[in-house]
Amino acid sequence: MNKKQVNVISIAFVTIGIISASLIAYDHFANQADRPNLIGRESAEKIAISNGDWNQGMLDDKLLTSKLLHIKNDGFAFLVDPNSLEDKEVFMTKFFELDSNQYVWMITIQNQNNREWNYLIDAKIGNIIKSTNEDFAEFKPINPYESIAKESLITQARGDVTIKFPKGITESKSSPFPAKLVVTVNDTVTWENHDSQIHSVASISHNDSIGKIFDSGILKSESSFSFTFEQTHIGNIDYSCLLHPWETGTIIVQNKN
Repeated sequence: MNKKQVNVISIAFVTIGIISASLIAYDHFANQADRPNLIGRESAEKIAISNGDWNQGMLDDKLLTSKLLHIKNDGFAFLVDPNSLEDKEVFMTKFFELDSNQYVWMITIQNQNNREWNYLIDAKIGNIIKSTNEDFAEFKPINPYESIAKESLITQARGDVTIKFPKGITESKSSPFPAKLVVTVNDTVTWENHDSQIHSVASISHNDSIGKIFDSGILKSESSFSFTFEQTHIGNIDYSCLLHPWETGTIIVQNKN
């Protein structure tokens, strides 16, 4: 091989190297251009703490966790690697109210009794989308016939729960109870009667015995009844208003994880 041939081959290798490097650089910058500009974990946590009016003393005995989620079609979400922004695994909760291709930080503050406060934060602009900074949940009346038709309708409680008999519920012939309410051991459910009519809540066992687990007796207008579920109550507990038998629901008691 003469000198001229060697020079030609050398020039060819150099040219190939330059082209390869250019392609790699182009791909890198193209990916960077497509990469969304998101707020970091620490910023998201500060937003959640500020929204919930938490101070350091309140957080000392609590666990704070942060997850970056990528919302896909129909509310499905993926856990995201905050560094690469790659979708890693399916997140088990669906977010129907969020837009497709949206990135959100989910910040969770949990105490020793597994009570949780959750904050959803738009990872692009840093605003609170949704927060549950109270330690109870309220449920609106539901149509019992619709509940029967949708037996898989399950509401997951996060801590103590208040269920209200709203004014006029008797005349509407509907139920104020979630079709299936999931609680954990040591959670307390409170039923409040804001109707002008009297109501009651009583458990119904599989052998049709009434009030074996809990029985409020007569709930006059603006009165309430509370019951705390214990280890011995784990399982499904059907209950109803004995005065209005269409007002039915089921409480599913689970152990703490």
